[in-house]
Amino acid sequence: MKQILLVFSFFFIFSTSFSQDYIYFLNGKKTASTVLEVSKEKIRYHAPDDPEGLVREVASREVYMITYRNGKEEIFGSKKTVRPEQYFSNGKNEYYSLSMGIGQSHGFLGVRFQHRWGGLQGWGYHAGIGISPFGTSEHPVTLNFSAGGKFFFYKGWFLGVQFGTFAIQKMKEYTPVDTSKIHNYHNNYHDDIRTACGPSIMVGGDWLFSRYFGITGDLGVSFNVSRPGFEATMVAVDLGFIYRFPGKKKQN
Repeated sequence: MKQILLVFSFFFIFSTSFSQDYIYFLNGKKTASTVLEVSKEKIRYHAPDDPEGLVREVASREVYMITYRNGKEEIFGSKKTVRPEQYFSNGKNEYYSLSMGIGQSHGFLGVRFQHRWGGLQGWGYHAGIGISPFGTSEHPVTLNFSAGGKFFFYKGWFLGVQFGTFAIQKMKEYTPVDTSKIHNYHNNYHDDIRTACGPSIMVGGDWLFSRYFGITGDLGVSFNVSRPGFEATMVAVDLGFIYRFPGKKKQN
């Protein structure tokens, strides 16, 4: 008895899957429907779970194909020439951008230029320049730079390596002053923090809220190779606002 019920259930599901129409859109999506009217300007249809309810409409120019429940197909346009996936600049996967922010790739407080190319996975490079207050007593403001490359492992998410300047803290020196082992620290601002240079490893992302604007952020570690007596590593942080330059559409 159970086997018979399973067989009938299978045929019911199988038959109902073919008892509706499907509308395929040019953006790659599809929807199950009951098509009511088709014209050069629009297509009117019901949702399959609401056959007597709201009548929906879509412009015919947005539809690639309709497959009807009787097996008939009706093609409206050329999917190859109009799908937005054919050009990455409009799909946000290839772009030039300029960001203003704070962090290692921005030269502490500055601007960063970047180019990203490829598909969902891709590559990129960036260069940044900025200023920081971590200099000497005679020259408290320094001009910082950075340059590096990135692997975008999914859309805007990346792993990056760069070389540049960054602020580094002096290694603490302790001097006991009494038997309670109270320590004195060097608290001179320009002695405790200086500008060093070295490589950085980062992971982060670019998040575009619209075609042209978004934010960028990353986190990692910087390695001091130029200033002995200061910490060997420093946390690398970046945060900024992106402007993505308009790109020319690439059509195949």
